[in-house]
Amino acid sequence: MYGFALLVVAVTLLSGSVAQAARYKKTDGTFVDPILDTGSWEHRYSGVNLEPNADLTNANLTGVSSGGIVGSPFTLPANWQLTSGYLIGPQANLTAAALTGATLSGATLTGATLTGANLHQALLPSAMPSLPVVNGAVVTVSNALSVSGSVQVDTGGKLSVTSDSFTATGVNMQGGTVAAAIYGLDIDQIGDISGYGQLFGHVDLGTDGAIAGNGAGLVLYGDVSGSGTVSGTTLLGNVNIGSSPGAITLEDVVMSEFATTTFEVAGTDPSHFDQLILVGSVALDGTAQITFDNFTPDPADTFQLLDLTGGTASSWFSSVVAPERWTLSTNGLLAVPEPTSFMLVITGMALLLLRRRR
Repeated sequence: MYGFALLVVAVTLLSGSVAQAARYKKTDGTFVDPILDTGSWEHRYSGVNLEPNADLTNANLTGVSSGGIVGSPFTLPANWQLTSGYLIGPQANLTAAALTGATLSGATLTGATLTGANLHQALLPSAMPSLPVVNGAVVTVSNALSVSGSVQVDTGGKLSVTSDSFTATGVNMQGGTVAAAIYGLDIDQIGDISGYGQLFGHVDLGTDGAIAGNGAGLVLYGDVSGSGTVSGTTLLGNVNIGSSPGAITLEDVVMSEFATTTFEVAGTDPSHFDQLILVGSVALDGTAQITFDNFTPDPADTFQLLDLTGGTASSWFSSVVAPERWTLSTNGLLAVPEPTSFMLVITGMALLLLRRRR
């Protein structure tokens, strides 16, 4: 009774013949315009039952809130459908709607309100105003999907992305899980990621993307690439800076001992080599791997691969793999040690051997 009572309040029939028909009196004493059946007679119904043969062709369902409707209307307005007891269409109010297993692949949801809707195992349409993933829901994006608003993944919710075409304006992690192991997540396409929870799969920052964890913790189990900012996050995968060259800013980040951070150097200008910019306290770890990309540097050249002017490294890479003779100092400078320093080392080793012979 609840669902249909809300429904009839929102329904206004627009044709001239309907406007002259008698009003229908609801059980609460209020009057609404009648719903007509296919014989143009005022439709009689009981509770939320829309049978027999309700004709809603010209009904204005803007903002309609429904649920628990049974029966099958003979016709509905264009772009509307009755699914799982809900009237679904443009600007429908589907707040907290129970749409588990619903077939929405052909639905038009332009302007609809989906806050808190349970889309567990639902077949999604190609376009949505937002994408909620509530507690207990497993929502899968298996086909192309364009979300004009944001995606929210609540605690206990899981978003699985197996499509290579997925766009949104941002992903708000509220304790849930996002799994995108096949194609990964492209921030240029889905917008910035924020909040707390778990991310599985490669994340491409694009040209200037952001991953912003909060105090509750954001853990990324896949690799990070591109240019942009990562903050408040634990990185358990590799860091591949830029499309080479590029720059990634790390702020209050913890890295894994198994991670590899790659730096490519293609010239002496800062715009020609990859950089890590540290802000706050960053726990570096794992391997720093440095290569010269179609470039032969002069031994006198230096490269500031890590910028520590705005932050500190609370720990350093456990190993550095660099071209022969080149070293990465703890101030982030890649250089060939000065000959005088090199000679001092050789002289010291020679004196040590001489003493041992005596």
